[in-house]
Amino acid sequence: MPIELWASFVRYARRYRGLSQLALALAADASQQTSSKVEAGSICPHDRLKVRLAEALDVRTADLFPWPSQLVWAAAGEVAWPVLPGGRSPEGPHV
Repeated sequence: MPIELWASFVRYARRYRGLSQLALALAADASQQTSSKVEAGSICPHDRLKVRLAEALDVRTADLFPWPSQLVWAAAGEVAWPVLPGGRSPEGPHV
């Protein structure tokens, strides 16, 4: 899965929840530098960190780090935002 999608999901979910990168990092027992790198797509979080990030953002791990079904949407030119209520990004609904 392209790491850029994970990075986008984490960033938008964090912003939607009103958290700073530091607040997310502290809630996920990680450093602010790690949180920043995950959102920038410069590192791929290990499985334990994926779980902790999802818990800190109050979402299912599978929604924050989706598998192929969301990749099909992204390849079709659409973006899937399963982590936010109503399946929408902060900018508005995506159909």
